[in-house]
Amino acid sequence: SSFDKAREHIRQSVTALLRSYSYTSNAYSHSQTLQLPENLNTLPLQCLGLLKHEAFRDRNVPSDQRATIHSLMYPLGLGNVEISVRPRLIPIHNLDGKSMPEELQLTASVVDSTSVLLLDNGRHFLVRIGNRVDPKWLNTVFQDADSKKGIKLRSYEENCPVELERVYQVLDSIKTPFHKGTTIVKEGDSDELLFFSSLIQDRSFGEQSLAEYMQFIVRR
Repeated sequence: SSFDKAREHIRQSVTALLRSYSYTSNAYSHSQTLQLPENLNTLPLQCLGLLKHEAFRDRNVPSDQRATIHSLMYPLGLGNVEISVRPRLIPIHNLDGKSMPEELQLTASVVDSTSVLLLDNGRHFLVRIGNRVDPKWLNTVFQDADSKKGIKLRSYEENCPVELERVYQVLDSIKTPFHKGTTIVKEGDSDELLFFSSLIQDRSFGEQSLAEYMQFIVRR
C-alpha cells in the first residue's frame, strides 16, 4: 500500500542519512555507540515517532481516523508537527514555580507510582497520576481525585492554591490554539494504555525501541 511505501521511505531515508554521517565522521565512541551532533540528535526518535504515529503506522488505525489525523496536521507549523510526532513528557507534581521542569525521556522506565506526568502531543494534554502521589497535593489540584471516574483538573480562580497555579502556569506556557482538551488517567485505569503507547522510545506498534534502532544504524 502507499502507507507501506511511505513508512519504508521514512525508515530508509533516515537510516541512510545517519549511516552516511557515521561513515564520514568520527562518530563512534569506544563503546561503539553513535554520537550525533545537536542538529541530528533527535532525528532517530523523530523517525520512530513518525513510524508509530497514527498518520503512518499500519496497526489499528481505521481509514476515517487516519484521514482525521491528516486533516488536523495539515495546518500545523513545523514545531507543532514535531511535538505531534515526538511528544513531550513533563513532571508536574513537584513544581517550584520558577522554571519549567525538565522534559523526561519518552520511556516507561521514567514512570512510577509517585509521579504526576503531563504528556503533550500538540493537540491534547494527557495527565497520568500514580497511585502513591501525596493525597493532599492531589486533592488540591484535582477535583474528585478519590473517585474511580470523573477526576478532573480544578478550575483556575483568583487566589487559588499555589500548587494549582503552578500546574496552570505549565499548561498555559505550552498550550497552543490547536489544543483541544485534557484527559486524566490514574495508574491502573484501562485508558492508561493510551499514555504508554505514546512513549515512543519503547518498542510498540511492531516498531523498534530507540535503543534497538540505534543498534540497527551502527550495524555494518
